[in-house]
Amino acid sequence: MSHTTALADSQLLEVVDAAPKAARRAAAQSAAVLGLVPAGTSVSVAVEGQDPVQLPRQIERALAIMLREAAEGHTVAVVTIGQEDLTTTQAARLLGVSRPHVVKLIDSGFLQAHRAGTARRVRAADVAAYKRVVEERHAILDELAAEAQDMGFYEIQAVTPRVTKRVTKRVTKRAAQ
Repeated sequence: MSHTTALADSQLLEVVDAAPKAARRAAAQSAAVLGLVPAGTSVSVAVEGQDPVQLPRQIERALAIMLREAAEGHTVAVVTIGQEDLTTTQAARLLGVSRPHVVKLIDSGFLQAHRAGTARRVRAADVAAYKRVVEERHAILDELAAEAQDMGFYEIQAVTPRVTKRVTKRVTKRAAQ
């Protein structure tokens, strides 16, 4: 499993790239085991020759999410969110986009940044907030695409004005929520 570690204001930023098949398989098995843990039961980590350490529930949930994402071949990033600054390259890794795209997001006002000398810096909290917004939009678009497919839009050759009006109302209603 390839990964990159970088330091941003003494905060650790760990990005694990999409894992090879064997690592994804191991992550899937580990995620499945964590999924079998009954509610109210604690999870411990044991290292040979050491006493087991009980994981806090929040860490257990985060670990399960990371393992599921790695099992699906997605890039996984762990970063302490606070006031620390990230480079545009680090922000791009967290968002799963190119560095030039992050620069465009900054220039267009979607991400706030400041200069540290000649380099741009972005707050990790701003990157995380932007990522949440994008994920929410993608979920809405996926839902709308599924609805459109259920309604047979992909089978209709010409969309009538009445159908267009109905879809516009639904989109507007969902966007307002």
